[in-house]
Amino acid sequence: MGKQKQQVISRFFAPKPKTPSSTTDPPPPPPSSSPKITTTVNFSPAKRRLISQLTASPNKQPKLSSPTPSLHQRFLQKLLEPSNPTLQPPSSSKPVKFTPLEHQVVELKAKYPDVLLMIEVGYKYRFFGEDAENAARVLGIYAHMDHNFLTASIPTFRLNVHVRRLVSAGYKVGVVKQTETAAIKSHGLNRAGPFCRGLSGLYTKATLEAAHDMGGGEDQCGTVNNYLLCVVEKTILGEKKLNCGVEGGFDVRIGIVGVEISTGDVVYGEFDDNFLRSELEAVVVSLSPAELLLGDPLSKQTEKVVFLSAKMLLI
Repeated sequence: MGKQKQQVISRFFAPKPKTPSSTTDPPPPPPSSSPKITTTVNFSPAKRRLISQLTASPNKQPKLSSPTPSLHQRFLQKLLEPSNPTLQPPSSSKPVKFTPLEHQVVELKAKYPDVLLMIEVGYKYRFFGEDAENAARVLGIYAHMDHNFLTASIPTFRLNVHVRRLVSAGYKVGVVKQTETAAIKSHGLNRAGPFCRGLSGLYTKATLEAAHDMGGGEDQCGTVNNYLLCVVEKTILGEKKLNCGVEGGFDVRIGIVGVEISTGDVVYGEFDDNFLRSELEAVVVSLSPAELLLGDPLSKQTEKVVFLSAKMLLI
């Protein structure tokens, strides 16, 4: 009984015979034999360079790295964003929507086209459009796009300093202030609209020193003389005098009025002058005016002498 059970158990654990498969498996690939190295060749650096030149494609161009802009150029690009040459934005198919403040700016700029306007907005004076670009270049402040216009700003307590710097750069500066306070506006008819604003001061090189609210003499932006000189002329014919210059006679009668607003001095006169305008040149050089007002019409010779004399004073 014991042998029979042992045979049954051994038959149970015996490995089963493999059934012959219908398809024969492909024989395993023979082991690849490693190639035998018989000789070695050494190339010199000159031969390697020659081979690399021969094998390189002729159309392949070396990659050139683009020059990186300097720090100053990057600062100027950051400082001055591109703007339109005029205050008006470019016309498009869609109508441009202005804010109430921008409507005021457009109206003020149309009324004073040749004036650099500083507009009071809260605790700042803001520049818009081309004025912002010029102010950013002269004052070294940041200009950026806001809604429809380029804009820049300065704090109100630095108004006198920045006005002097702009005037010294040759600009005619207009200060636009708010004509009503928040308390008056809240109880008035304009409570829902913007603050009313108007031109409160116009400053040039001749009128700046007379403004009591424009201090800042420590910045040394002013000039020694601040005469505002007005020149007019009248053509005279038939009046000849002897020993009167190279041309032997006078051809114009010139009138001048010079006002020093800071001191109250007034200089005026009328005289005849010849073709060389030597008398007029002497008056302009002696007064050294900060600003000139030329009457209309003026002869080309008079304009030439006045401009040349003023240019010599600036050198």
